[in-house]
Amino acid sequence: MFHANARQMSAFNFPMVPFPFYHSNFHQKPAENPFKVLKTFDIFELPKHTIKVQIVLFKEQPNVSVSKFFKSSSNPVGVPTGKGIFMPVDAWRSLCESMDTISKELNSINITSSVACMKLNFKQ
Repeated sequence: MFHANARQMSAFNFPMVPFPFYHSNFHQKPAENPFKVLKTFDIFELPKHTIKVQIVLFKEQPNVSVSKFFKSSSNPVGVPTGKGIFMPVDAWRSLCESMDTISKELNSINITSSVACMKLNFKQ
């Protein structure tokens, strides 16, 4: 038998590490969620998902999250996916300042589908 912390090689030649075992302490309070959603904006809707912008406090600092949420019959708000970006307010403001330039560039691209741009303003 191998020692509990010994590394073994699997059939695929990857090291196998034992699953860590943690002793739970029932007297401790569950850890608080460091993210607090202050406001949510639905900015683009498709049949199966919605793109949302959220103002989120993380470690008491405001941030902006742009994420895709799958629509679900069991959850009318939607279920967030891993597809999105999370940025500090300064990065968001820089993006907003660049919106006109980005929109002009997008409009100059000759594509068959229309390009729509929504300008969002976030003021602290």
